[in-house]
Amino acid sequence: MGQGYFAHFTDIHVGGPRWAEDKGNPILNKMGNDEMKAGIPRHRKAEDHLLGALDELKELNPQPAFVLVTGDIVALGSEGELRRYRKLIENAPVPLYHTPSNHDLWGIKEGVGSG
Repeated sequence: MGQGYFAHFTDIHVGGPRWAEDKGNPILNKMGNDEMKAGIPRHRKAEDHLLGALDELKELNPQPAFVLVTGDIVALGSEGELRRYRKLIENAPVPLYHTPSNHDLWGIKEGVGSG
């Protein structure tokens, strides 16, 4: 494990709306930007960026002591999104410490998210 510094990830937004997740359909970015025009699901791209960042951590020498992940880790705080995030980080090269924010807590407030 590294010493002396840490990495910071924020606003990852893994997942997508529950209604799309439940039906197994990807949700496209509705903002009208280039991602939508290309037909690329925005949240799938977020997952790819997360995996890329974790891969880059493996290449650092020395590695950071840990990663601080601040807020908006998932899109809407659903159990499925949280499970997906946990799966994505299971092989992280360093410990990850999390501070949730509004997106991460929406499902919990609605009784959807759990532990």
